[in-house]
Amino acid sequence: MIVAFFVPMVRHPVGGVRTVFELGNGLTRLGHQVHLIHFPLAQDPTGSVDDVPWFEFETGIEHHFLAADGDFSALPAADFTMPAHAVMAEMLTMLRGVAVTPYPSDAGLPFNLVQGYGFLGPRLELPLFTLPCPKVCVGRWLIDVGRDLGVPEEQLVYVPNGIDHDVFRLVRPLAERPMQVTMLYHYHELKGTMFGLEALEEVKRRVPALQVELFGAFEPPDGLPEWIHVTRLPDQDVLVDRIYNQSRIMVSPSITEGFGYTSVEAMACGCALVTAANGGSEDFAFHNDTALVSAPRDVAAMADNIEALLLDDDRRIAMATRGLEQARLFDWATSSRLLEAFLVRYLDHPEIYSTEVFT
Repeated sequence: MIVAFFVPMVRHPVGGVRTVFELGNGLTRLGHQVHLIHFPLAQDPTGSVDDVPWFEFETGIEHHFLAADGDFSALPAADFTMPAHAVMAEMLTMLRGVAVTPYPSDAGLPFNLVQGYGFLGPRLELPLFTLPCPKVCVGRWLIDVGRDLGVPEEQLVYVPNGIDHDVFRLVRPLAERPMQVTMLYHYHELKGTMFGLEALEEVKRRVPALQVELFGAFEPPDGLPEWIHVTRLPDQDVLVDRIYNQSRIMVSPSITEGFGYTSVEAMACGCALVTAANGGSEDFAFHNDTALVSAPRDVAAMADNIEALLLDDDRRIAMATRGLEQARLFDWATSSRLLEAFLVRYLDHPEIYSTEVFT
């Protein structure tokens, strides 16, 4: 099969972009031809895979760099193209203000990859669900969103994200970790950073030995206390060895997550997870089993959960051990095989997956 993925050009790790890259790698390893069509987000676009140093592509992938004018006429022939043209056209119109040409007739069958809801706004997110083509959803909660929007059941396909277990692995024994908690920081309000920081400040009042390691791609909030250390754009070794494997607990205060990469990565490295119920967490964070879960924005409950695991090693270690087992279920080889199986069915019976546009 030949599969073409549109993907934005970014110079630092972005979860949704990583998903497309990993699925492209996985399909390539399964013997399929993958085209990655990189489109610019800025007036001065990148133009080489050298501008994506944070990801290692399979050598068989073919890369294309879309011109800033939105001209699709030179796209490669494919059996499938993701996303559907109307989604791609709307995205480029919003980002670049350019008119775009239709996909060529040999662009293949369309499908959409749904990686979240409520984050990018209805203008971009609703067409992902309402266009008459399959929706590959990275979380089961997104299947439920599709059902609520009236999407036919046959058009909703669950393909969870994975992680690289050769990278994200247990290095430091669970019982030998300092009083350290880690959390991703992000400028977007739906990532819940300020709620997480409020919870951590309350825990610090109760547990003075607490140290916090923040990490992320963006500038951290101003005025952080000395007991909160920030690592901006950590490389993989630092993230795995010094941040995840040195921490007892991973805190995820997000209001909404399509999947929740950092939560699963941290679990695979032995962190006990304290998370808000944010959608994506439903696939791996089971309260009082693999994680402690509170309602979004509930600072008091999140603080109580962090304190409980910090001060009870037996409970923390038992929960982290179950979290390790749960994290192993999310594997890119499995995800790629699931996507492959769906694409084979779609190619054989496209009529099953296409209906009129919904109202």
